[in-house]
Amino acid sequence: MREINKDALYEGRKIRIIYQPEADAHHLIIGENLIVLERGILDELSRTSPEGLEMKLDAVNPSSDYILKSEGLTYEAVGWAIAQARLVELEDELNYAYSNLNQRLYKSNF
Repeated sequence: MREINKDALYEGRKIRIIYQPEADAHHLIIGENLIVLERGILDELSRTSPEGLEMKLDAVNPSSDYILKSEGLTYEAVGWAIAQARLVELEDELNYAYSNLNQRLYKSNF
């Protein structure tokens, strides 16, 4: 399993998303700006349309609209990055579950 606190779940030119296990939160880094997404928020945002993302990101950080505009980003681009990060996270969770299942099945056969 990835060392998720060191590897980005998503990394683009202007957007980076990482998980910080010690804070149990995701960090959405846009340019030089940090937006902290508390537990469960990444999942919620990954299911949100670009139209609804503006309102939800504004609730998380009232400066988010300014941050996106100053970096020349759209809510659609940020939404896509968030969805990609969530997919990576789900793949990691699935791989971890399968590896544990395989270990248990192997042990039960012997």
